[in-house]
Amino acid sequence: MSGRGGNIRLITLDLDNTLWPVEPVIRGAEQEMRRWLGEQVPGFNERYPFEALAPFREAIVQAQPALAHDLSQLRLRVIEQALLAFGCDRAAASATATRAFEIFIAGRHRVQYYPGVEALLARLAQRYPLAALSNGNADVARLSIAPSFEFSCSAADVGASKPSPDMFLAALARAGVPPEQAVHVGDNLVDDIQGAHDVGMNTIWLDWHDAHPPAENVRQPSVRIRDIAELERGIDQLEAGLPSATAP
Repeated sequence: MSGRGGNIRLITLDLDNTLWPVEPVIRGAEQEMRRWLGEQVPGFNERYPFEALAPFREAIVQAQPALAHDLSQLRLRVIEQALLAFGCDRAAASATATRAFEIFIAGRHRVQYYPGVEALLARLAQRYPLAALSNGNADVARLSIAPSFEFSCSAADVGASKPSPDMFLAALARAGVPPEQAVHVGDNLVDDIQGAHDVGMNTIWLDWHDAHPPAENVRQPSVRIRDIAELERGIDQLEAGLPSATAP
């Protein structure tokens, strides 16, 4: 995969809280799932509200540590184990958990982008290859922004969550781009900025409206922006300061 000209040959982007606010999405998806569970398994929600699921989650991750990075499978397993504890037989617990998760994940993808995101990504995709890197379980292929992305990597794909280098290195390898010719964009100063800097990538920190003062003992971003609408300007600023790219 090659770039489309210029010093930057790959832009990777975080998803949750970078391209859309995630809290209302998760809250809405959870509510939809809970309404359905309440109809199908009366009394389950009262006995196992969200906070009561923590012991199931901890036990599953302890038994299978890799599931800590696969939020979809972890959620499915937690629901199933809670249904078993509630008294459902194994077949019913499996079927009910599967359908409950399907309802949740459908709601998980009913995102409301920050203003201008779809047009912004379409413009950037004309200039650079774009890739999505996420610790969460949003699947770009299920979203309207899918045509702007050439590929995506998730924590479940690589078995590790940002700021671990695995996801960044996987994206660089897939694109065939050295880190100094790639830029990662994200809202989290540790997961996104520190993680990308640790593998040698350039970074753009989306610090929404100066909500977070720069932290001590954390690598600072190459460029800091305060709104997603500033991303193109930030990329141009970064591109102007990079040495000329040479094709491998």
